[in-house]
Amino acid sequence: MFPSLYPPLVQGSTPGSTKTAVPNFSPNSQFDTAAAVQHLSPASTQHSGSENSASTTTVSPASIAVSPVSNGEAVRKVFSKSNLNLHFQLKPFVVARMSLAGKLEVDVELKASRDQFYKIFSNEVHQMPNASSKIQAVDLHEGDWETPGSIKLWKYIIDGKTEIFKERVHFDDKDKCIIVDGVEGHALEKYKKYKGIFQVINKDEGGLVKLSLEYEKHKAADEPPYQYLDFVAGLIRDVDAHLVKAA
Repeated sequence: MFPSLYPPLVQGSTPGSTKTAVPNFSPNSQFDTAAAVQHLSPASTQHSGSENSASTTTVSPASIAVSPVSNGEAVRKVFSKSNLNLHFQLKPFVVARMSLAGKLEVDVELKASRDQFYKIFSNEVHQMPNASSKIQAVDLHEGDWETPGSIKLWKYIIDGKTEIFKERVHFDDKDKCIIVDGVEGHALEKYKKYKGIFQVINKDEGGLVKLSLEYEKHKAADEPPYQYLDFVAGLIRDVDAHLVKAA
């Protein structure tokens, strides 16, 4: 993702140096310096980009150094590896967005059929407490069980604690895709954005659920929602086992 942030590199006027165009940016932003440094490497800078720059800077050898954003000062990252010395001057609000937002993905195999699984997850979620001990209740908050855009309230147990999650659900019967947008609940206290996408795929025997969790953290130091990914993947397995047993 980060290569697109930087303009192309050109050879410096002195041996062993490198120049890079420096873009303009908005200075008053918080960002994750650790995440930014993690993505700064010689390999990530070999790319094409805009040459609309404010200045060009030559960098001498140095180890990684980070300066905070203050009074319109630029954020400077210096990376030194072997004989290649690079100077990066970043747009901090872009770095913040890239480090706070993300997606987790996992594939879960199904023994039950694609249609059986899709049906219970799309418009029969009130049966979830019968399918998994993780779920205490699923109630209808707005709309009905089958109409896209309806809002449902889940009560569940995760890591030994009871939580609630209010979701707005959209689904595509043709492609067997369910999209869950978080509206309220514990997950939305931990994350600014929480969206689950369930793509149910048919196989010769059983099926496959491609699960994606899209999120945006409040702070760069916050963990991605690994616990929710594990929880939902476990719920999928529980529902699959319930369907196979009931068949």
